[in-house]
Amino acid sequence: MPSSSADWRELVAVILISVTTILTAWTAFQASKWGGAMSTSFSQASAARIDAARLESDANQQASVQITLFTQW
Repeated sequence: MPSSSADWRELVAVILISVTTILTAWTAFQASKWGGAMSTSFSQASAARIDAARLESDANQQASVQITLFTQW
């Protein structure tokens, strides 16, 4: 056990540095984990946007046909 004040301060410093190192590693792990999840979500959102644009185009085409038929009637 540390006996002097300097020994206690050194022990506290070592513990703080150790905790900081562990927390830094944990945050790096979480950042890489959530970065992958973000990429997956971004890909899904892009696919949904493309699908929505295609469906909007189909709807506009159908509306155009219906307007043309009504006008000719």
